[in-house]
Amino acid sequence: MRKILLSACVAVLLAATQAASQLPVVDLSDRAVETLIPPEFDDGFFNRIGTIVIRDDGLWVLDAGQRRVFRFDTEGRLVVAFGRQGNGPGELLWPSALRVDSVVTIPDMRQMRVSRFTLDGEHLETRRVSGPVVPSGGLAVLRNGVTVYATAVRYTMSSSGVGGDPNGHVTVGFSGSSRADTIASLQGGVVMWQSAGEMSLFRAGFGDAGAWTTMGDSAIVVADGITGTISVFTVPDSPGMETDTPRLSVDSVTMGIAGHPVTGADRERAEADFRRDNPNVRGRVTFAGWPSYWSVAVSLLVSDDGKVWARRIVYGDDRQHWTEVDLHGPPRQQVILPERFSLRAIAGGRLYGVARDELDVQRVAFLDLR
Repeated sequence: MRKILLSACVAVLLAATQAASQLPVVDLSDRAVETLIPPEFDDGFFNRIGTIVIRDDGLWVLDAGQRRVFRFDTEGRLVVAFGRQGNGPGELLWPSALRVDSVVTIPDMRQMRVSRFTLDGEHLETRRVSGPVVPSGGLAVLRNGVTVYATAVRYTMSSSGVGGDPNGHVTVGFSGSSRADTIASLQGGVVMWQSAGEMSLFRAGFGDAGAWTTMGDSAIVVADGITGTISVFTVPDSPGMETDTPRLSVDSVTMGIAGHPVTGADRERAEADFRRDNPNVRGRVTFAGWPSYWSVAVSLLVSDDGKVWARRIVYGDDRQHWTEVDLHGPPRQQVILPERFSLRAIAGGRLYGVARDELDVQRVAFLDLR
């Protein structure tokens, strides 16, 4: 796979070592979230809420557990629900995202295909996409036949030891072409252990070393969780004249913070957590694949006004910590959210997400950012 050709100048990066404390912090952790859609509604219910999309015509929820899409009006009333589990036309097995514009687009990682529906839930088409990798880390389809495939970490374990790839890769494919460009390789946040013939993986809590998302159907946003750099790869309005495939342009900005190194004490604490969660594992344990840095970008969201939000890891804190980044100006702020609230969308000065009660029952809720 060839490295991607860049047609735009890369913006000058600010110092990546800028301390997190230099960004203002907005602490919303004591603020009560307001329920927008309860766990049960109009003969429906939530199972495992994935993507949430906020539009002028209401709110859209992809329930990855049920393989269904729910559309609500601005008052929170159910308008339509569609989709179901299966491998037939319009059926889903592993929906990884939801995009709503003139139609509803849902990529399915398990089946390597994308389904489109009208805004009222009528199935329009289901077509397969071909790519260079199996998209275990995400799948997205953009304009001009550009498809994004992401893999997760793939360790292999056998009697001869441990091998494989500790990185996840974000790769761009082009319709009608064999060309495929890897635009990012990000170390995963899992650690591998081996003891007395047993082998497995566990999450050390330092986070994947980066994340990616899409901006509508026109751009791919990639964050490096170590350096704190965000790069935006833009798909042109029309394919390039000199080739049969479009060339992506890229611009980069800094988040204003960077990941700090994982210390020996950090690893000892993570190993203690591992042994607490795995009391049957005794004796000497061999660990491999430790992440080198605490990540400042384990997931990404794009707000309705084009700001990029990156979630960072803070050890021992169950609250979500996010950094808001202006792609056209200086870094903005850090935001701390209440426990049991997971951010899914930012629109109109509100933070929309999934709130969970003590029994982990999910509902759609929001916070006012200002």
